[in-house]
Amino acid sequence: MIKVSFVGLGKMGSAAARVASEDPEIRIVAGVELNGGNAQYPIYTPEKFTDAIKEAEIIVDFTNAHAATENIPKAIAMGKKVVIGTTGFNTEQMNKINEAVKEHNAVALLAPNFSVGVNLFFKFAGEIAAKLKDYDVEIIEWHHNQKKDAPSGTAAKVANIIRNVRAQENELIYGRNGIMPRKKNEIGVHAVRAGDIVGIHSIWFVGNNEEIEFRHSAHSRDAFARGCVKAIKWISAQNRGGKIYGMNDVLGI
Repeated sequence: MIKVSFVGLGKMGSAAARVASEDPEIRIVAGVELNGGNAQYPIYTPEKFTDAIKEAEIIVDFTNAHAATENIPKAIAMGKKVVIGTTGFNTEQMNKINEAVKEHNAVALLAPNFSVGVNLFFKFAGEIAAKLKDYDVEIIEWHHNQKKDAPSGTAAKVANIIRNVRAQENELIYGRNGIMPRKKNEIGVHAVRAGDIVGIHSIWFVGNNEEIEFRHSAHSRDAFARGCVKAIKWISAQNRGGKIYGMNDVLGI
């Protein structure tokens, strides 16, 4: 039985915890949420973080970049494996997490998106971008109106994947305003926030005489939650620490 604590029970954290609670191989021992609460397992406030993770083998974090940067090193220092679904980290925050992972030889996994489909989307986006180096690239993402970070972690990862295979395109343009003729070395990244959209990501590869739209749409958060459960089970079996794994490792792609 894999003992797990979920830290952050917002929309995504709650969906992942619900799917995990239905899996016979997983037992949720505690949750952490700002206002506490009651469930089939005890829910602690953030001030009781160390109490909440004491029994757990794996910590799953769906908070925010600031909170996760504080939580994850504490969990690692307590010998816990960590699965990070939080997005929006800046360079300094990621460096702090990386340092903790290396210092304690910890087993950690970070995924801006746990969906199996999205992780295949990442793989093929890079392959398409490598073949269409002369095409303009625009990335558009749609999410619900309460999403905190923009662009989404998924859009940011897609942009970095494309940058890595197209060395000549180094500039990301986040939306446009005013007189802005397109430069050849840019990738456009645009965020839409509206209603209750779960998540849509679209990449446009546009040449002079044709265009290709490569798109992933999530119909429900369960697509991400099921991928998170895969990540929990996979990381439970890993003993090689000192690095941060990704969903590509979980899926073998």
